[in-house]
Amino acid sequence: MRKSCLFLLLCCGFLAGCSAIAPGGQAKKDRTATVQAFVDSNRDGKRNGGEAPLPDVLIAARSNIHGEMTYTAQLTDGEGESRITATYTHFFDLLALLPCGYTATTPTVIEARQKVAFGFAPLDPQPAVADFYLLFWHDENQDGVYQSGERPIAGEMLYLDPGLAWGNTPDIVAGPLAVQTNSGGEAVANLGNSCGEVTITIPTGWQPSSASGEGLWADGKYRAAYQPGRTNIFLGVIPDE
Repeated sequence: MRKSCLFLLLCCGFLAGCSAIAPGGQAKKDRTATVQAFVDSNRDGKRNGGEAPLPDVLIAARSNIHGEMTYTAQLTDGEGESRITATYTHFFDLLALLPCGYTATTPTVIEARQKVAFGFAPLDPQPAVADFYLLFWHDENQDGVYQSGERPIAGEMLYLDPGLAWGNTPDIVAGPLAVQTNSGGEAVANLGNSCGEVTITIPTGWQPSSASGEGLWADGKYRAAYQPGRTNIFLGVIPDE
């Protein structure tokens, strides 16, 4: 599940068929931003001839219609580009998640315009993307081990926050930052060429089992370090009663 799960959409209270004037009297605007991520070899914050594109950089966007927030996210393609369209009244911001082994030479959060460029200088580049395999199950005996007979939990949303500047939200409904478990309690996600720490929020109605992932659960959320490549995360839970 790579590019096919790279689109993330949240609409809080936004209904199809709304008029061009948003509540509050301010006209809604549509904008498409073309985003470029590139290797800023000379660290001048500008893309110069010969500087290579950076594929698989996670680009997130947020826009606001009088407090109704919409989030989207995509990975840059082989040319280091992505195109993100949003409708907004107050703001439309773009964020680039730092690629693994690079340092930023431009701001990583920028107000959206027609063209936006994010530059990164190499320190110790780490190739490949960060793929996640997640297993969400009812850990009936609370030993932290998925065993035959224990029930996988299907149809639930898991929310992944890799350290975005504006944080995650439990209202996200699809995409690389939110995934839904299948009939086997499994889900996959792709956070592009990134590394660091990811925080996973589990659905309401469940709490971590006492023995599961000792030292990694905090405040009902699961935290784990990750690198490019595959990361397996097993989330054993019990009903929150």
